[in-house]
Amino acid sequence: SFLVYLPFCFSAVIPHDASELENFLVQQQFTCEPAPANGAVLFSFQSFTRYGFATALHHVSLALAYAAETGRMLIVQEADDWIYAKGGAGRGCDDPDSETCCRGGFTCFFLPVTTCSIGQVAPSMGRGRPPVLSPTSVDSPVVRYTSAAPCYTETMDKTKAYANLWYRAHLMQFLLVPHEHLLRRFAEAQAEWGWGPDDRVLGIHVRQGDKGVEVGRLKTWAQYQQRIGADIDPAQVDLVFVTSDSPDVIQQAKEALPGLGFPKVVAFEERRTNGAVHKLLTDGKEDGLEQGTIALSNIWLLSQCDR
Repeated sequence: SFLVYLPFCFSAVIPHDASELENFLVQQQFTCEPAPANGAVLFSFQSFTRYGFATALHHVSLALAYAAETGRMLIVQEADDWIYAKGGAGRGCDDPDSETCCRGGFTCFFLPVTTCSIGQVAPSMGRGRPPVLSPTSVDSPVVRYTSAAPCYTETMDKTKAYANLWYRAHLMQFLLVPHEHLLRRFAEAQAEWGWGPDDRVLGIHVRQGDKGVEVGRLKTWAQYQQRIGADIDPAQVDLVFVTSDSPDVIQQAKEALPGLGFPKVVAFEERRTNGAVHKLLTDGKEDGLEQGTIALSNIWLLSQCDR
């Protein structure tokens, strides 16, 4: 048993090939002696603190993929710059419904990620027995993740094995606990659409923006439509949930998918939102809280989809 520690303070390019990724992560590990008393193999990840929320989720998604594939327990440490941004007590963030919360970072939306802090964890890295940081029973969400539903997400071939967006969405389910005001938005949207607990829901995310020029990524809605029609049986779907950084793409999907036999297509919010959620929350924009709610609700609702 050993503990893998990813400080993510390096500038190396993370490989996408499965074997290269495994070798890369193994190189970052520290061996812990003696092993944890319960025999659990832990995988510890320190959140990225230099960039935005999407970047952090991307890196944690790779960590989650690796932990699931190797049977490790994923431990995520708190990082103020990631979860708390520039917020904190005294800036309106003790009350998520406060009008000033848009300047307070992710405390407006989520409870702390874990009960452990970097200060508690760092001294034990590589030296002696690590503290027990997270449940290690079979009922743990991260353990249950290994039997999660199959994913369907459009990524480049090199990253398809890790299904980045799927892992990002499910990371929120497993590791982030929303405040009540965010949960209300989820419930209201699902009730409006008639999205019931037993419905079979297909989630589709189409990223346009700057990532649309990446080699191997589908460039037009026609390409997505062709792929969806070839891979998905509409008879096995009760509802389609679409997200995108492009309102035009969402509108195209709502117009085209019924013609392929899909019974109902919905979207949480069709207006464009800035993907840099952390900037929305810390720049003091008047609609920062609403914009952040839209962006985070989209990815959370995506995590509720069956495929």
